[in-house]
Amino acid sequence: MRSLTSTLLAAQKSASGAPFVRVQVRERIGNIVRLRWDRLYTGSEPDTYHALTVPGDASLVRARVASATLYYQRVASPGPGSDFSSWTSLGSVAQADVALASHGSAVLLFYVHTDGVTIKVRESQDYGATLGPPVTVATAAGAVGWLAAALKSDGTALLLYSVGGTVYAVKRSGGTWGTPAPWTNSAATIAGLACVYYGDFNLAAAGTDADGDAKLWTTIYGDGLNQPVGVWSSLKEVAAADAGSGVSFRVPFLDRPDTFRLFFVEEYTGTQAYSRPLWSYFPASQDLVAEAWR
Repeated sequence: MRSLTSTLLAAQKSASGAPFVRVQVRERIGNIVRLRWDRLYTGSEPDTYHALTVPGDASLVRARVASATLYYQRVASPGPGSDFSSWTSLGSVAQADVALASHGSAVLLFYVHTDGVTIKVRESQDYGATLGPPVTVATAAGAVGWLAAALKSDGTALLLYSVGGTVYAVKRSGGTWGTPAPWTNSAATIAGLACVYYGDFNLAAAGTDADGDAKLWTTIYGDGLNQPVGVWSSLKEVAAADAGSGVSFRVPFLDRPDTFRLFFVEEYTGTQAYSRPLWSYFPASQDLVAEAWR
């Protein structure tokens, strides 16, 4: 037997017996907020390496590399009326990827020096308003392709970078950068990296495998939650396309504002060619190890 609520009991005794139905529409799927997109800016910047982060004051910090020049932007209060067109040149760099990471008032900007192998960082402690001088993080064994980074609340930072099909990790602990070490996974090429910290350092990587098949993977660099500290998990396939299909995946972006959210570009070079962003997300309160992408 199921008891009636006080509201239903009162309605049962009311003079009117006419029923009605109330319908509520919520922008949620499985209790996860469904994103609604609005274009805030259309500019003339070329489609090239870029990164963004949102520090603790809700400002928007962006960086991009175009024609071997590093450009930087901070928008204090991003919104429909904001100016997203103003960029500051930070000088000549390699035509390679750039990465940003933030936590609270701290912002880290990573880029590749003009020699193509030396990775530098500039740090801010005022939400990205000012940047400190360049500091060398690592010198790679070959030309650096892609960068990704994450920052913990205690100042521990992880930088990931690719040389060919190998991804290297180098960690800052106690203010000192350690020695880079290659991952224990295998890929033929890398076409983009993304990283976010949530108990472990959670990574998304796009590229190809030994058979030439296009892949989008996730993996974990352990910090004690689901993987031991400094230990890599195996690659988990999120998307795949056969070699020769004309389909490739690139430039993933991974974050966890409410739940894990993943964005990447799928490109097709055959008839009716296209290049389009795709996105996916996790159920609430799941760790990346669950591999529960929608």
